[in-house]
Amino acid sequence: MRKIFLAILLLAVFFNFSSCRTTPKISKPSTESVKTKVEDKKNKVNIILYFPSKEANTLIPISTKATFNSSLERTIVEEFLKEPVSKDVSYIIPKGTKLLSILKKEDTIILDLSKEFSTISTDNSLLLNSTIYSIVNSLTEIPGVKNVLIKVEGNTPSIGNLSFTSPFKRNRSLIKRDKTSNPSQILKKQMDLEAEGKYLEAYLLYSDDENNTYRKYFDYYVKENEEAAAQGFISKNFTVGDYTIDSTGKHALVKVIFNDTGRELKIGMVKIDDAWLVDWTPPQ
Repeated sequence: MRKIFLAILLLAVFFNFSSCRTTPKISKPSTESVKTKVEDKKNKVNIILYFPSKEANTLIPISTKATFNSSLERTIVEEFLKEPVSKDVSYIIPKGTKLLSILKKEDTIILDLSKEFSTISTDNSLLLNSTIYSIVNSLTEIPGVKNVLIKVEGNTPSIGNLSFTSPFKRNRSLIKRDKTSNPSQILKKQMDLEAEGKYLEAYLLYSDDENNTYRKYFDYYVKENEEAAAQGFISKNFTVGDYTIDSTGKHALVKVIFNDTGRELKIGMVKIDDAWLVDWTPPQ
């Protein structure tokens, strides 16, 4: 059954320019079905972790393969609590910090950490803030997750000047994005990166709108594209044309011509915090 599904999917990919764009001929994956596809794999999963930059004014996304453990959210946090290999990031999570429990309730993840987390350094308020949001942004990469509530030993922690009484939301101001390029330029860059197999950079040019039900998690996206690339269904011969922007100024359509077949599609783009990103909605 899985092979049949993949065959159907890959045929759809060929006619719709990339496996990462959902086509109207295939029922769109729900948040739960995407999550299930990831959770059913008891091996390695591709995840994105955010860490503060050395200056602590931005978050640096790093992709890694982690051993899946029980749930995607648990896997992400357990991997985050390991000290990162990269020397280009800052990391002040106290040694010995453990994940006590993690629970997903609708669109909120409730995270309970061990007492060691309360000893996190508060000397640099900027670094402390970006560290908290590195956890939050790593978890809100999961489609459908909008909030992250952090507890320590089951209680609301008191750390620096931050308030932990309410859940944290995704902080896009810490994510470095191109706010000068137009929709066509962003789409061309995304498609070029995807064709080159640079999936992290390509994925980060997609919309991270929490309300978009077409959104896919990184692991699903990578494996889908790897499967399509292995079968030769990722087209590298395309021309990205002009674009039109709707009356709200927040949505655009970009014309793409696939030169091998002459097929023309219009790909949706969405503006989030002044940056154009590729929409997950089906092409026209």
